[in-house]
Amino acid sequence: MDAQLINTYLRGLISVLGPLGMDIQRHDLQLEKSPYTDETALIVSQLSGATQGDIIIGMPEDTVTKLLESFNVPAEMIDESMKQSVLTEFGDMVKGHAITGYQSLGLPVDFTRVALFDSVYPEPATAPDLQSLCVTVLANDQYPLRIHFALQ
Repeated sequence: MDAQLINTYLRGLISVLGPLGMDIQRHDLQLEKSPYTDETALIVSQLSGATQGDIIIGMPEDTVTKLLESFNVPAEMIDESMKQSVLTEFGDMVKGHAITGYQSLGLPVDFTRVALFDSVYPEPATAPDLQSLCVTVLANDQYPLRIHFALQ
């Protein structure tokens, strides 16, 4: 797995979260049997071309709530549809920042789509059976985001 690809994506993530008032610290790095964890929210960015596979941002409910607060979504407006919309937009923003980084480095990375896990893999059994390199980061020292790189 290309370290430049991973680090550039993580810089994209940090450049989105920073302006939202979140301080990000890398916490952990490990290999995992499956990137499709039981996290509350899984945002899947699919790649094609020279690098294929999925980059998945997973987060528990408390991190989702903090992200919604950072987007200034009033609590009374938060329903499942709003949550899905904000999470997908967040994934698109990270992808956009990562693409800028990849282009500046001349890395040929092609994203085909960004969506929530259930939209990409309506039947969980259809998700590829890939190991992932998982980078855990903490937002504001307490809100974990797990970024899985399940790439071929």
